[in-house]
Amino acid sequence: MRILLPVRPDNDCSAQARIIEALFGHEDISLLRIFVYRPAELDAYDPQMLAVVPGIRRLDEDQLREVVSATKAHCRGLVEHGFHIESAIVSGFPVDKIIDEAKSWKADLILLHVTQEKLHECRIGPMVGALIDSSPVPVLLYPKVVETIGKNIRVLPETKTARQWAARLASRQNGEVREVREDELPRALSGDGCDLLIIPAHHHFAPSLLGSAERRIVRHTDIPVMLVPS
Repeated sequence: MRILLPVRPDNDCSAQARIIEALFGHEDISLLRIFVYRPAELDAYDPQMLAVVPGIRRLDEDQLREVVSATKAHCRGLVEHGFHIESAIVSGFPVDKIIDEAKSWKADLILLHVTQEKLHECRIGPMVGALIDSSPVPVLLYPKVVETIGKNIRVLPETKTARQWAARLASRQNGEVREVREDELPRALSGDGCDLLIIPAHHHFAPSLLGSAERRIVRHTDIPVMLVPS
């Protein structure tokens, strides 16, 4: 199982480790943490280039060295827990680089944190929204770590691939997999009898003004949601 972790250099990945351990264990699990930045020298050539693009951190050479050191330091905990861990620090646009890395590294899953902002709209930043719309592999988004994750999985009824993933993820915890109707989604998203929701991800070239159904679900969830490309 190959899991891609887009995280900042100072993230110790303790939350991600708990989720991965609960759903997959640590045997035969490979993790790749990726951090995307933009070189500071780009500004000298074109001050407008990437200057206002959110989600891209600007680094000069000294800062880049610090990032490399911080990333190495925060990989130790994962190694000590038995995970095989690699790291990639690349420059460019986050979503493009994350997707490129997922393809070249042959990732099976992308695990990504979404904020717990009171304003639900704030949960879907440019990177999260773009990954939902274009990731070639399943994306597991979580606002917080649910201790029982994998014991009460819900899935939409018409999604065969999502059901296959649900069965796989429930097996380690001997969890229950149940179909959830659309009118039951609000209760499931609040965590009422559900600790993981698996839904299809229909790729959208241009989501509507109100956003895709997947984005609306992620905005309102209090539990992890896995989006499986359909």
